Amino acid sequence: MGALALPVTVYYVQHVDDALTHAQTYGGETTVTRIEGYLTRYEAQETALNAAAEGAGLIKADVLEWAIGARTGGFKSEMARLKLAIADALNLRPIMRGNGVRLVR
Repeated sequence: MGALALPVTVYYVQHVDDALTHAQTYGGETTVTRIEGYLTRYEAQETALNAAAEGAGLIKADVLEWAIGARTGGFKSEMARLKLAIADALNLRPIMRGNGVRLVR
């Protein structure tokens, strides 16, 4: 729910629970593994963004070089992309559009 920025209400919790059950039942391990991968990458981006907010930004991912004051746009962009991927994998975009939840592409 946090990665998708959904409100924690009975309505949204029920939809997410149904979506997860549907993904597991009909998509199998491949779908579940893909969604877990998206969530893991989202959390990594969130951690990197938080580190950047403290004055350091990841500038070279292959060797993990950090620079003070580096831009955070790349982290935010990747988080938005992963949010869409998670929503698509769970087919949750329809409930997100009409209920004040904004997804940026």
